[in-house]
Amino acid sequence: MAAKKHSKRTTADKTLKGRHTTDTTDQAVPDETSALAERTPVATAEAASAPTAEAKTADTPMPAEGETSQPDPTVPNQPTPGKKLSALDAAAKVLGETGQAMNCPQLIAAMAARGYWASPRGRTPHATLYAAFLREIQTKGEKARFVKTARGKSALRQAV
Repeated sequence: MAAKKHSKRTTADKTLKGRHTTDTTDQAVPDETSALAERTPVATAEAASAPTAEAKTADTPMPAEGETSQPDPTVPNQPTPGKKLSALDAAAKVLGETGQAMNCPQLIAAMAARGYWASPRGRTPHATLYAAFLREIQTKGEKARFVKTARGKSALRQAV
């Protein structure tokens, strides 16, 4: 391959490639920033690690010696109360309520109408939901919650 005759780049540009240097002496610091930094107290490591009287309360149960506190067991694939449903969980809930196979645009509309899940300003939430269906079916196999019934339609495995 022949070299370009009219290259716009010079050798000086090649030596500075990847180096982003800035001269900090030319940049002025606004007075508001320095005044704010002076007024803001800086927390030290000793102050942060020191227990306060408010941190220790009589209402907090402490485990006895030798005991460990264990988290409450949760059921897998079930969202905790007060948490928003994921798109897959909301789709499973809608498919369970309707009992029939639906395509992804219908599922997205039904999830939004019932208030289970709304797209966070995505352009193609139906495509994302369909990909999530396929991914769950591929990874979990027979244990997947969803099954494809027809081209573009999915249903709950237990409903089929």
